[in-house]
Amino acid sequence: MTAKRKGSELVKYQRGVGSTNAIKDAIQQAWTEIMQDPDDRAQAEKLLGIRSGSLSSTSLTPYGVRVDSGLTGAEAFILLLLWDFAKDLGYDVVKDTTKELFVRGGKALWNGMMKKRVKAILPPQAIGKEVVLSDDVQ
Repeated sequence: MTAKRKGSELVKYQRGVGSTNAIKDAIQQAWTEIMQDPDDRAQAEKLLGIRSGSLSSTSLTPYGVRVDSGLTGAEAFILLLLWDFAKDLGYDVVKDTTKELFVRGGKALWNGMMKKRVKAILPPQAIGKEVVLSDDVQ
């Protein structure tokens, strides 16, 4: 995953002690583990709200990381790499309904499978406390 890939802010965390690269690596490792297990991959498709069989062991991770300095210190954002991910799966994200599907699904997948795995890979306090975004998708 290159630093040039942009995305929509999905989840925000207070800055922890982990580096951006360590968080990116943990996300990639968690995603790879999910994609390698057929049952986990099927669960990921269900959480994303996409058709069964859409994901493969080579599917791109839909998540990235960006760290910004703010008034309260550095903050880590988990990004949904909507355009690259949806394009890889053959979805047209120009349609608002497709974009909404992926944003809701990306949040559900993060909360349902990815967050726990990423935190288990990282050392304690690598990412800080989760901060609710003002436009948080429920």
